[in-house]
Amino acid sequence: MDAAITTWLSSVSGFVFRACAVLFVVLNVGAVGLVATTRSRALVQRWTSPWLAANLLLVGAGAGVPLMAGIAKAAVRAVSGGAPAVVQVDRK
Repeated sequence: MDAAITTWLSSVSGFVFRACAVLFVVLNVGAVGLVATTRSRALVQRWTSPWLAANLLLVGAGAGVPLMAGIAKAAVRAVSGGAPAVVQVDRK
């Protein structure tokens, strides 16, 4: 069961990282494109705070979820008996 949990944690952390990376790029390319086309200083002043908050949220989730998943995987391995068993081969 510990293998299933660690596999699930790995898949969730990978999905969250990829999703946050894609959304980060889309958000920033969209913001640069919008500012470049409108050249509106009022637009920049109004949307800088929400843009910054969204960037911080995406970076925090993109780094934090895999970090927490790694900690959870280490805890599962510690509770379940440590590292996977090593098979010894007798060489005669």
